[in-house]
Amino acid sequence: MYSLLENISEQRLANIIAGADEIQARFKDLLRNGLLKFAQNIDSQTDLLKRRLIDCQAPGLASMVSALTKIDYTSDIWKDVFVSSLSQIYMTASALKNIQQLDTQWQNELLVLAGVSYPQHQVFECSPVTDVWLVLAVTTEPFNSMILKRTWLYGQNSKRFAVYVQYFMDKSRDDFEVQIGSSLHSSLYFYEGIHSMRVLFKSFYVTNSAFAPQAFSGIDFALKIYRKALTDNPFMQVIPLILCDVQLAKKDGKFYLADFNNSAFPLMLNDVQKLNLLTYTCGRSFSCFVLLNQFYFKILSVWADNLYYFLDYEINRKNN
Repeated sequence: MYSLLENISEQRLANIIAGADEIQARFKDLLRNGLLKFAQNIDSQTDLLKRRLIDCQAPGLASMVSALTKIDYTSDIWKDVFVSSLSQIYMTASALKNIQQLDTQWQNELLVLAGVSYPQHQVFECSPVTDVWLVLAVTTEPFNSMILKRTWLYGQNSKRFAVYVQYFMDKSRDDFEVQIGSSLHSSLYFYEGIHSMRVLFKSFYVTNSAFAPQAFSGIDFALKIYRKALTDNPFMQVIPLILCDVQLAKKDGKFYLADFNNSAFPLMLNDVQKLNLLTYTCGRSFSCFVLLNQFYFKILSVWADNLYYFLDYEINRKNN
């Protein structure tokens, strides 16, 4: 297995560990001064730490700290989400400080989390997975001074999820424009890692062979899959799943995803997404592509009445 640790400079590693030290020291101060004070001034509180981590050549850690500013601090569960996020960052920093004691696989996992780039030529040396890939969703978000774009894919025969990640300064430099809901034929090269989903490819072509992806039935089963994945790799932040026969439910002003067994789990939806989901499903059962963490489902796309919808946009595709 290729070793990132053996192929980065001693100075880069020392800088990353210094960044991990900075995180631990800052979080200990946070506990002494109070979480609420930190949360009330989240932008100013994280800005200095983010800049320090970038100086330490650890942009991945800086991104994890930046994600603290995106928590919905008006929600009922913000404290749980906030403490969980802090714990995840602290755990990553602690593991980085002990990286020399770990095996190569875990060293690679941690260095990628810290922001060390895995060489593309090493990825292309892995055996590719050739399949027809359904474009499930596309998301974009700010990443330091760049745009981070993720294109989520699902293999018709391999039954694997894949995510193609791009970084660019502006969208005019985007070299992978595909229609959500379309199918692509390609050989994807997966990065090495525990439950790794990130991929590269050399070429692709659009096909007309639309297909319905394999879906799991039952909220409890989905949560079981999530727990198993986290047992294998505790550094995973979200798990992609496709669920079927679920419905939108509301209780005490909160929205949930519910199944035929009356099991339910919270949903994270903004007002536009709520309206779109109600419009697309008309209160009926549907299938959906979700990202799952320990607190909620985030729906990215929906199949309802043989139509495909991307939840954030007026996009749909007829499934033949």
